[in-house]
Formats: sequence, C-alpha cells, structure tokens
Amino acid sequence: MSEYQNFIGQLEEINKSAVVDIWVPSAKRKVKFKPMNALQQQNLISFIIGDGVKSNTIEALNCVNKILLENCIEEVELYVIDREAIILQYRLNDSEIEAAEKKNITSGIDYIKKQKEPTQSHIECNGIRAHFTIPTIKRDIAVNSYFSQSDVSDIAQMYNLQIIKYTEEIEIVNTGTKVNFQQNKCGDLIPIIQHLPVTINNKALIHAKNIHEKYMKLTTKPL
Repeated sequence: MSEYQNFIGQLEEINKSAVVDIWVPSAKRKVKFKPMNALQQQNLISFIIGDGVKSNTIEALNCVNKILLENCIEEVELYVIDREAIILQYRLNDSEIEAAEKKNITSGIDYIKKQKEPTQSHIECNGIRAHFTIPTIKRDIAVNSYFSQSDVSDIAQMYNLQIIKYTEEIEIVNTGTKVNFQQNKCGDLIPIIQHLPVTINNKALIHAKNIHEKYMKLTTKPL
C-alpha cells in the first residue's frame, strides 16, 4: 500500500467515526448519517448546477438517492419523502451557512415535521382495485434507472414513471389476481398501466402530486 493510499484509508476511518444526527420524516426520529465528503459534494453539485442541463433530471435524483443510502449508518428504510429533509439538514451542518439561509432551512424542516403521516390511498373502478404507496429510495433508484434510458421529455413516459413509483398493487376483484408494482420490473408493468382505466392512472398521479407538494417542494442552495 502506498503512502497516499494509507493516508486516504485513515481519512476514511475518520469519516466513519464522525456522524451527523438527522431527523428522518418516515422514521419520525433522528437517524445517524456519515458526513457528506468532498467527492459526494462535487458529484451532487455537478448534477444540480454543473451544466444547467442535468438539473432536476432523474439522473440528479439518483445521484442524491445513492449518496443518502451510502451515508445512512443505521438499518433504516429511507423513502422519497425523506430525501429533501435530509439534504436540508446536511446543509444546516455547513459551518459557513449564512444566518438568513439557516433560518429558511429551519423553517422548511419545521414545515415538513408538521405534515401528517400520508394516509393509505386506494381506488376501485370497473372491478379493479388499486392501492397507492410512497416508494422507498431503493425503488426510486430502480425506476429512475429504467426510465433514464428513455426520453423522459415524453409526457407518456413521465406519467408511466410516476404511476409505477407510487402504485403499490393492482387487483382484479372478482378473481383476486394481484400484481405488486413495487416488486416487479418496470418493463413488465408498463403494458399493465396501458390497460388500466384512466381513472386509476389519474388517481395514482394525483397521489404522487400530493406527496410532492407536502414533502418535496422546498428548495435551498446546493450543498
């Protein structure tokens, strides 16, 4: 092992011992995370503000998602409703943060904490019952990765992405036949979406929109 590799190894050990306590909405408690390192910060900035093109794309979301999973020390399942709250709290730990921004972020976290736990959403139409959910970060990564190969500027593809993320299960009531949307491949689910009543797909999109408005509409400066 070279002198530099040994030095990097020591830095990694120091990072492992340092922890940040972050309040996670879905867990309703503080969870221990590793501090964000410089490489993660650079990757995040390159996606969010790097060239003005990748901003707000599914690639940017996956960049954030993977950082959160990598840094979470505890055995806690993270959900998409946790993402923004965690990122905001990382920003709060920046020693150079200005007072005005710190106040805005604190207000944002307080806003998220006041949100009631999302209720179970479902609908039945033409003998088909649909249950909707909040996707985990892991599921979000999987769905984003699949659709990153597609033209997400296509409105139909974006609808498919949201419906697959936020649908938990589709059931044919008379036969009891069920398909779990959280455990199956996106390519297998798209034909099912195309054969569902419009009412069910619209309900899935409304459910997704409501979740976004409650937990993911806050903004802050890049970390």
